[in-house]
Amino acid sequence: MKQVSEQMDELMAKKLCGEASKEEEMVLQEWMDRDPANAEQYTAMTRNWQTVDALLAENSFDTEAAWSKVAAQTIEKDAAKQARIIPLLQRVASVAAILLVAVVVYWMVAGELRVEMLADSGNKELALPDGTQVTLHAGSRLSYNKTLAGKERRVTLEGEAYFKVHRDEQHPFVIEAQAGEVQVLGTAFDLKCSEVAAIVTVVEGKVRFSSASDRNNFVILTKNQKARLANNEIRRSLVEDENFLYWKTGVLVFDNRNMVQIAEQLSEIFDKKIVLGEDISEAQKRQVINTSFKGSSLEQILSEICIVSGFRWIKQADGLYKITGR
Repeated sequence: MKQVSEQMDELMAKKLCGEASKEEEMVLQEWMDRDPANAEQYTAMTRNWQTVDALLAENSFDTEAAWSKVAAQTIEKDAAKQARIIPLLQRVASVAAILLVAVVVYWMVAGELRVEMLADSGNKELALPDGTQVTLHAGSRLSYNKTLAGKERRVTLEGEAYFKVHRDEQHPFVIEAQAGEVQVLGTAFDLKCSEVAAIVTVVEGKVRFSSASDRNNFVILTKNQKARLANNEIRRSLVEDENFLYWKTGVLVFDNRNMVQIAEQLSEIFDKKIVLGEDISEAQKRQVINTSFKGSSLEQILSEICIVSGFRWIKQADGLYKITGR
């Protein structure tokens, strides 16, 4: 069976190279007629062959130079072994070599066309090729095709970013946001994501927000609406202030907010778990506070809030912040 397979591999290679004789073409045709799986195998090799031709023609690659580069990095020559290779295997190996070159070259080209931006030393302002403006939160990563060409303007986000998307109704702007996915035509919004959750807050326009694992699980959001995705469940709510942009503006304003609301919002903004202690009464939890901050750390904010409200805060060993009574 192995010998037959090798013979057919050689015939297919010769056919695609235009070197098969009439008799060999007849043998190949009979083999394909004998079993649909054989015909499918030949069809698959033909598709791969055509893909190679198109790729090489489109990008004017120097095949010999490309293969030399790949071979130098991935193949250890074994002269003794090569001497024993029979002509049949040489032909099959030549076909495999061409396909391998095509794969490697494809990824080299794809890598060159892919742009990756990392905000490694603070927030980073970006202007995408389509005119979209992005503010990338410190520690976040955005990647996209160099030209953003195609039916969709597709980008990938890890972390958090503020988008002001250039409107183009013919080419939707799509963000792969780890646990979620966002699709818009032209709007402004904040998007925060991780492998297990995502939050989108709309400043203007309309946003389609869905689960990455189930795109039929989605909501449509408009101005001053937000949605949180967790455990494949999406919950929508209204936005009452711009504190979600604290990371971008450095401005935090609590206007008639009680301790429950403040703790929840600070937890979301700073990605820290903040809880109210059991010794705080329900009346104290509903105590209204009016204050504002600019460029303050979480610890500074908690300290001032506790001074105003008569509480104190502690940071536990597990990283949890707990607000308690005196």
